[in-house]
Amino acid sequence: HSVWSDGRATLDEIYEEAQDVGLDQICFVDHVRADTEWLPEFVAATDPFRELPGPRVFVGVEAKILDTSGRLDLPELPRGINHILAADHQVPFPDGPHHPRDVREQIADGIYTRREVIGHIVNATEACMRRYPGVIVAHLFSILRKLRIDEAWVTREEVLRLGRTALDTGCRFEISERWSCPSTRVATLLASTGASIHLSTDSHSREKIGRYDYCKDMAELLG
Repeated sequence: HSVWSDGRATLDEIYEEAQDVGLDQICFVDHVRADTEWLPEFVAATDPFRELPGPRVFVGVEAKILDTSGRLDLPELPRGINHILAADHQVPFPDGPHHPRDVREQIADGIYTRREVIGHIVNATEACMRRYPGVIVAHLFSILRKLRIDEAWVTREEVLRLGRTALDTGCRFEISERWSCPSTRVATLLASTGASIHLSTDSHSREKIGRYDYCKDMAELLG
């Protein structure tokens, strides 16, 4: 992520660092919402990097899943966007996104159970993959940490369902260095379905680009 959204590095700094650490490819990805107006300028700013002889450059946008119908908080996309990343920044309920702090309190008060909340998250993620074939599911289940729910509460059947849906729709799952998720258990189950998985630093600063620990361990585990 760059200074175009919530990152701290410019596109030039990101590309230079990707070169310095020897990456083969880099994806400029910034957060967007439906009312984002700067996307055409962002894409235009990335164009010069596509012609350079260093790392191959891709361009993407990351948007939150809004509800259990799978809608994304996306503006109109200009040409030049290679990837859409779908993220669980808030809890996608049938009536829209809910702040994790509020949902955490509602679980504590007995208004919702952990299983009900997880069901909404899984259903929304599956619906999103069907609504946007080819989407990349970013840092799957990172929202559970904000809810203080262990990934172990997600059932085997739910994970396998997501993996099969990804396989049917040409979607992929991101292993996030920043969030150290999904867990080893979830990633192994997803891989068992044949779903595509890729590694990402999800970096917000120059010094994090191309530095892998969690992802390296996961790559070795998954082969």
